[in-house]
Amino acid sequence: MTCLLAHALLFPKGLLSQHCELAVVLSKFFELSWGPLDRILFLIVVAAFLSDTCLAAVDAVSRIYADCIHAFSRRARLISVHFWYLFFVLLLPVVTSIIALLDQPGPLMLFSAVIGLVGIGLFSIALVFLNLIVLPRHFLDEAKPGRLSLSSFSLAWPTGPGVSLSESSSSRLLSRSLPHW
Repeated sequence: MTCLLAHALLFPKGLLSQHCELAVVLSKFFELSWGPLDRILFLIVVAAFLSDTCLAAVDAVSRIYADCIHAFSRRARLISVHFWYLFFVLLLPVVTSIIALLDQPGPLMLFSAVIGLVGIGLFSIALVFLNLIVLPRHFLDEAKPGRLSLSSFSLAWPTGPGVSLSESSSSRLLSRSLPHW
């Protein structure tokens, strides 16, 4: 909603964002609405949210990578999990910075969405395999998923990629109909 309001106020003035300038253009929306102090406040809040999101993502991904490498590699177990966590905490921002220099954010976000779409499908198949083949060997029969669970999941599985594809196509249609931000 804020983006639409910003578009309605800023488009007549010719203030449209190009590439990475979305936060700056949206800050002009706040400046036009409430004054220059609110523009600065908006930019501070944007920076805080971006920093928080980046820190949370780096922490989560580093923990997952460290746990996985420590759990699946005997040689990696010779080194502490804490070392692997710090290794990935330092590696991820470096890799992200290098990738960010290669292209504009738009294609990178689209590529990330495609990877996520494929990941949802593969994760769902792996989850069915885990529930039907791996876990029943280690747990009581009462803990095994029933036929109703499997049939419900089988019906729900295509909706994840289906919703992602429909959102992707509708956003492309919407971006063609609106002036380029």
